[in-house]
Amino acid sequence: MTALASKVIIARKVIIVGHSERPEAPVVARQAIEWLRNHGHVPVAQAVDIQSLGLDVDLCTETDIASAELVLSIGGDGTMLRSVTMLNGAAVPVLGINVGLLGYLAEVEPENLVPSLERFFAGDFEIEKRLVIDVDVVKNNGSRSQWRALNEASFEKERTGQTVRLAVSIDGARFTTFQADGLLVATPTGSTAYSLSARGPVGPFACSRTN
Repeated sequence: MTALASKVIIARKVIIVGHSERPEAPVVARQAIEWLRNHGHVPVAQAVDIQSLGLDVDLCTETDIASAELVLSIGGDGTMLRSVTMLNGAAVPVLGINVGLLGYLAEVEPENLVPSLERFFAGDFEIEKRLVIDVDVVKNNGSRSQWRALNEASFEKERTGQTVRLAVSIDGARFTTFQADGLLVATPTGSTAYSLSARGPVGPFACSRTN
């Protein structure tokens, strides 16, 4: 974190998201909840996290998601991605506590939980903005699905031994039509994952382009 402000932040609510299969996640979550309550903040969580982590907090509402002061993501990079998906574009910062196998996005270790919360609510932090892509898929049969991705979107054939024909548009403008095994679109955040294994370039996080 980098000092950017000195004003004290009074949280409306803090959303707890955790990885249910990591033994440390419930422990860290309860530690966070105790600290938040002792400092006048209101922890909430979605039903899946309340049940899987055994949390004693109020149920998170759609209003909470749109207006929360902070999302506390306790897990690994997958939990961070789930937190971003939950926000669905809401401008709420996500603080990642790493109890997963990878800490690429979740940078804070459990022993630094309390100091990190203290710094956040003291205004001593820096927001790192990441590019997110909206994906709109329309199949030949007319079915439609929409997704938002922080890391990547992968379009693959449904059957082996076949190719898929894709008509691609960017921001509503027709880009190209082609037939191939599939299509992979990666943001700078996702450029070090599937895209890299497919020999794609690694992009700086501050970059606003896709691979």
